[in-house]
Amino acid sequence: MKKFITVTAAAAVLAVGASGGAVAGSLITSAQIENDTVASVDIKDRTIKPRDLSPRTKAFIKRKAGKNGANGVNGANGANGAPGAPGAPGAPGQDGSAAGVQSNFTTFGNAEIVDANTVRLSHDAPDGSAVQIENLNLAVQQGDEVTFTYRLAGGAVYGGGVPRVYLEINGQFFNTFDGGPFGGIDPNGPGGVDNGDGTFTRTVTIPTNGRIGQAGVVVDSGPGTITVSNLVVSDTPIKFM
Repeated sequence: MKKFITVTAAAAVLAVGASGGAVAGSLITSAQIENDTVASVDIKDRTIKPRDLSPRTKAFIKRKAGKNGANGVNGANGANGAPGAPGAPGAPGQDGSAAGVQSNFTTFGNAEIVDANTVRLSHDAPDGSAVQIENLNLAVQQGDEVTFTYRLAGGAVYGGGVPRVYLEINGQFFNTFDGGPFGGIDPNGPGGVDNGDGTFTRTVTIPTNGRIGQAGVVVDSGPGTITVSNLVVSDTPIKFM
């Protein structure tokens, strides 16, 4: 008898019985099973385990097993995520330059800030009047220019200190009517370019390199009122507020 599958485990559970009869008192052995009489239908599904198979049958099953398939292709890249939130602002520079040119001017005496570009002054106060700032924070170079436009009213006459702009550069104070530091300007000379509309524009040259700290527009003496506007220092418009 030529066998590929050992059925001992299956045969061990077979017993002879009949309706109303007694179960056989002993197990049926393989010697008592006639060849080609046990079929697949006689064996309960899932009762034969790998341990019940012969080595030859196990080797046969292993040879028939399929090989691993090739790896699949990579999937497409996903869409980019949404941009992250903006980072916090960086700290200002240590030299203070991040603050920029300042505009926190204050008034003294009979001075008034009309708007960001214009101030009005008179000498009615005992010590004159001024619009000034403690730290303009503006770097300048020798040869840069200072320009401003003024209008006289109420009997005011242009002269030394009527009006004037002063700048503190590296601890030294310079005035736009000074004869020396700003290039030999005659304080009693012409008051600038006549614009033909009742205003005059004055231009002077900055005498040194440095950074402007204190600055101001002043009227020292005389009657009437003087309106000063469009102050520009080293190509930088100065704002009074």
